[in-house]
Amino acid sequence: MEQDRKKEVVDSCLNLFITKGLAETSTRDLSGTLKLQKAGLYYYFSSRSEAVIACVEAAVLRIESKVILAALKDVEDPDRMIKNLYRHADEMAPTMRFIVQAYASPTYRESLNDSLRKLEKRNQNTVKRFASKLNCKSKEVELYVYMCITAITNYMVFGSESYVTSQIEIVRNKVNELLTRNCSRKED
Repeated sequence: MEQDRKKEVVDSCLNLFITKGLAETSTRDLSGTLKLQKAGLYYYFSSRSEAVIACVEAAVLRIESKVILAALKDVEDPDRMIKNLYRHADEMAPTMRFIVQAYASPTYRESLNDSLRKLEKRNQNTVKRFASKLNCKSKEVELYVYMCITAITNYMVFGSESYVTSQIEIVRNKVNELLTRNCSRKED
């Protein structure tokens, strides 16, 4: 039960950070969104920094689920996968901008290193999942998964499709190549 409440608190704080911005959101604002007294946030977190870090980790998980893992469902139709990547990235762009604000801040940067290590491990698992779905070795798809993650991240930050089109096309072509190869193998 307490874990559920903590998740609700993090989600509420994250939504406020996304809406209002990292620098513009005060501890009082965070407590207010939770319907707590002005220092009520400290019941759940020892500091504002701890709340920010928890929100960044939750934001990264949201993006992974909504954008990257959603692409896994569509990988057998690369055109639909790319279309949905952009659609989901548009929805998640404000969340990504919050993450960038936190990582760009000297106040939080070092504290977020552990979060980056966790993300790297999850990304390695994501590569394996794509390789399994495409019936290939992780090494064959690893570069393309990371290229896609980087391109979509840049798209969410900068909002320019033309900035990432070439990387996305490389990914689409590789996925098509792997799918075609797998179809040829099945026919043999």
